[in-house]
Order: sequence, then structure tokens, then C-alpha cells
Amino acid sequence: MEGNIPSAEGKEEYCMMVTHIFGSQEDAYEYYNSYASWKGFSVRKADVKYMGGTNIVVRRRFCCSKEGYRLRKYFETSDQKREPRALTQCGCEAELEIERNADTGQWFVWNFVDSHNHPLAKSDELCFLRSHRRMNDGQTSKNGAAEGEAAEAGDSQTSSEI
Repeated sequence: MEGNIPSAEGKEEYCMMVTHIFGSQEDAYEYYNSYASWKGFSVRKADVKYMGGTNIVVRRRFCCSKEGYRLRKYFETSDQKREPRALTQCGCEAELEIERNADTGQWFVWNFVDSHNHPLAKSDELCFLRSHRRMNDGQTSKNGAAEGEAAEAGDSQTSSEI
């Protein structure tokens, strides 16, 4: 029975998430993604609910990347040309669901579940998780410079051939 009682730290984390107000969906995603990085899991954008007959989003769900299961049809296909990808989904229920307040336009936490049924990544493994793979400004400028040099080299070859 005592295993089901949340720790003081767990209660504090829960309150921190549930009481937070966001200015936009992207703010909520960035916040939950940074929380996921701290905890050791990856996030993906899941369900969206729209206001009836419009394209205005009223609710958005972010979940652990290991949420759900692979569809049965992918296991039963016999004429596969490639080796199937490794199984990554294990039915994890961790999620953050936010809803938009129509009066203020701000987003509040509608539902928060922080229970994972899989081991969480260690800090040195986070760079391999999809939602945490980002290039910093230095890497972006190096990559952009390399692409620019390659484009210039391609232009000079074409002009010399003409």
C-alpha cells in the first residue's frame, strides 16, 4: 500500500505542472519537453480538439513517445521488403493535456499523468531521444556555412562549364 503514496517531491512536481498557465500551445510543448528532458523521456504531440466547425484549437495533448502500441497489421504482413523497425511503444500513459480558456486565450492544464511503465533515460542518453535532438546556434551556423560553401562550389562549377 505504501508504494502508491506519492513522495513529497512527486506532489511538488504534480502541483508545479497542474498550476502552470501557458500563453500558447508551443509554450506548453516547450515547457513539457524541458520537464521530460529533466525526467528522462521523450515527448510527442498527440491529439488536437477543435472548436466545432472551425480550425480554432481548444485542447491539445502531449504524450510520452512510448505511448500506444504498434498496429497488428504491421505484424501480420508477410510480404515485407524491409526488416521491421524495432518496437518502441509500450503503452506508457504519461501525458499532459492542455485546454484553452476562451475568455483569456491562455492555456491551462486539463490533465496530467506522470506514470511511466518503462525505464527512463539517463542524462547522457537524452541526446538520442527524438524530442531532445536539437542543434544549437553554433551547430546551425556551421551547417549553414557548409551548405553555403557547397552551393557556391556548385555555382562556380556550372559557370566555368558554360
